Amino acid sequence: MGSVRMTFTGTASGFPEPGRFFSGYLAETQTGCLLLDVNEQSVKSLVHRFKDTPDHPFSCFISHTHPDHWPGLFLLIQFFHQIRRTKPWYLYVPPELDGKVGELARLHHLYPARLSVFPDIRSITGETIPALPDLEVQPVESSHMDKYRDWSGSQPCSSFGFRLVNPETGRRIVLTMDVGSPEDVLRLAGDRKPEFLVLDGSHLSPAEIRELATRLDPVSWMISHYDLGLKQEFPFHYLAGDGQELEVIL
Repeated sequence: MGSVRMTFTGTASGFPEPGRFFSGYLAETQTGCLLLDVNEQSVKSLVHRFKDTPDHPFSCFISHTHPDHWPGLFLLIQFFHQIRRTKPWYLYVPPELDGKVGELARLHHLYPARLSVFPDIRSITGETIPALPDLEVQPVESSHMDKYRDWSGSQPCSSFGFRLVNPETGRRIVLTMDVGSPEDVLRLAGDRKPEFLVLDGSHLSPAEIRELATRLDPVSWMISHYDLGLKQEFPFHYLAGDGQELEVIL
């Protein structure tokens, strides 16, 4: 049994609010760090963790391509160059981003050949990813992007939630990211109740959130990716705050 330190690097919905950042999550174990979605504050949260160990194991996962879920990606790429990281780090992206990150980086004047390190980019397929020796990532596709397919023409659209699982115990953290329906959350939770459940506050109604928390019966749960109107619906201790940290035993 081990532990994971979870940091909410941002908790806001897709609508900008003063003093809040778009949603993102940092998971840390003794063996490395994982970033799930990346905002500007996500990069700031890494500074002290990598100051003396720039080559500490690290991976970043982008749940989907809506712009509030990866606005800090190119700051992240620049950050690892600035601290002179040399060991590869891994960037897992939805299939529609595969092959395009290098081009987008060059538009930000980040030329891979001139950087100390550029991410090893891999497409999320839904297969389990052994991201760290003590924490694997299980992506589960959701229906969140279905309603946007008519706008995308022939372009593919995909969206993922993430299970962070201790491979020895099977204990898990469930991050719903954006969801299309409560059924997405039930499928993501899988065959056992989570030790920690983070529910989407933008695309689930308060009634759906309460029902899911009751039905899944996690050891603990919180809401992220919400607008401030949700404060009228839930006690403050269920609403995650930007920069909040907690320890989860897995």
